[in-house]
Amino acid sequence: MTKTINLKELFDNFEYTTMQSYENMSVIGIKSNENYNNIDILPLKKGLQMGLVEIGELENANVNTLNVTNNAITPLLILDGEELIGAKQNRIANATYIIPPKTNMQIKVSCTESGRWNYTTNHFKYSGHFAEANLRKAKAQDVTESLKTSGIRESNQSRVWNRISEVSNTLKVKSKTSAMREIYTNNKAKINEYLDNFKDENDTIGSIILINNKVSGIELLFNRTLYKQNHRKLIESYIPEAIEQKNEDYDNESIDVDKFINEVVTSKIEQYEPDGIGVDVRIESEDIIGSTILLENNPINASFFRKIKT
Repeated sequence: MTKTINLKELFDNFEYTTMQSYENMSVIGIKSNENYNNIDILPLKKGLQMGLVEIGELENANVNTLNVTNNAITPLLILDGEELIGAKQNRIANATYIIPPKTNMQIKVSCTESGRWNYTTNHFKYSGHFAEANLRKAKAQDVTESLKTSGIRESNQSRVWNRISEVSNTLKVKSKTSAMREIYTNNKAKINEYLDNFKDENDTIGSIILINNKVSGIELLFNRTLYKQNHRKLIESYIPEAIEQKNEDYDNESIDVDKFINEVVTSKIEQYEPDGIGVDVRIESEDIIGSTILLENNPINASFFRKIKT
């Protein structure tokens, strides 16, 4: 297996932009002196739109497993938390998957629409949303634990549904099928208020997202074009958390970015064989959960979250 990543060296190469803030949420852009643009990889949205990628239910449909066909001549990138809509119910990817060219394989997913189990389309379409951030945090904890015990990227489906229900109730979302995506569509105006204040700056490859001056997560895509395509969707995924915590008291002077990064780079690292190609690196400490996917010794995608305490 490929040598694992040195997180301290990675973060030492980063530069940070001026913080952008709106209400109780802030975003700091991440830049790097390294050139990470040397791997040709197909984003999920483009693959589906071009008809090079087909994702569908198994012959005997299973809530937590889907079939992926990559007919492209380049690897396909499915990002952790990207949502697919249609088929028998909407799903999100349980991890970041790199699917080899000309390959058919199965991936582990979680359902984000508990109130439907009937076909609306034969195959899945691109949702345009990531799973809400606290849902991704809970899922990351469960998937990492599943990898440790069974080597499978399995989530806790009940926990996923409970989180969707919780945030839907708080944000007064009405959905006949309890669909996660309606958290975004029902609150579009308020979410856009936040989004319009978090512009993607030139040459960024990631962001640090803070809620009430505490780091909620760090998102990285080690390709400028890929990050630009996903910036708005990734930032959007943290806004429901910000709205939920809007009325909580917090210290306006205390920001814990350095502390969070230090905990990331000193966390315990484990690496696993991927579903697909590359290396799946998992990091964990008392307060942090995260993952990085590597391909040909290059980092492709990384997410680091503050754990949800249970």
